[in-house]
Amino acid sequence: MPKATGHAFKGFNFISVKDGSKLSGGAFDAKALRRRVKDKLDLVEKGDEPWSFSSMPGKTDFLSQPPRDAESVMSTFIHEVGHVVQYMDETKDDRLGIRLRAKRKLTQYSGTNDREAFAEGFVAFVLQPDKLKEMRPELYGRIRRRLLEFLDK
Repeated sequence: MPKATGHAFKGFNFISVKDGSKLSGGAFDAKALRRRVKDKLDLVEKGDEPWSFSSMPGKTDFLSQPPRDAESVMSTFIHEVGHVVQYMDETKDDRLGIRLRAKRKLTQYSGTNDREAFAEGFVAFVLQPDKLKEMRPELYGRIRRRLLEFLDK
């Protein structure tokens, strides 16, 4: 079974998420996805580092246990939208610095680079904003400012 993967394209107005078949049959459960992200943020507070917000509950090895449910596909979609928001946030030198300033990564994947740190933060912002605000107030504020600037145009 293929894993859910996504791509956001800088300079273009679209994103793609593969494996949309997982959304067929009305299987998506928004409350389950919100719980999943909260559970993963709780793990981060306890010192654990889940692989990503898209990986299966309780699994940290994305490569051996790729996402196989509708919530993972939707989380991947939100992550990719986060990249689009991140493109609006880039500084002149293209370095966000979010990952480097964080005391603890939100997920292992967010440690890949600053862009992934922003996108994983965006997932938390959409699904657990109060928890993100508590854990990473700077990241929460940055995402919120970018969205408000975009909506104000």
